[in-house]
Amino acid sequence: MIKFIPYYGLTYSLRTNENYVNFRWINKKCLILFSITKQGNGAICHFYSDKNGLRYLKQAVSEWCKYVFKYCDWCKMVIGIIEKSSIEKLAKNCGFEKIATINNKFIYIKES
Repeated sequence: MIKFIPYYGLTYSLRTNENYVNFRWINKKCLILFSITKQGNGAICHFYSDKNGLRYLKQAVSEWCKYVFKYCDWCKMVIGIIEKSSIEKLAKNCGFEKIATINNKFIYIKES
């Protein structure tokens, strides 16, 4: 079952640029977007959620990681660069491990 589709619409506060590919998590109840770019054998990812999506974030992030590891054969780890400490709990609940803090940003990884 397809859970993500390429996304080309308004990206709101999603961290993205011409080096990223954007995806939407398929859920009619909310809008959750992901961006991904390759960094070595890792995938740097960001997400955006509307207010309704906040209750689905753990599910969406967990499914996103499975999707990335399945379809990006080069990917050995998902890397999250977290700027808000409130997102750290979500990262930990989704199996990410903190590896560093750089310039007030928290770097988390989840290995395949």
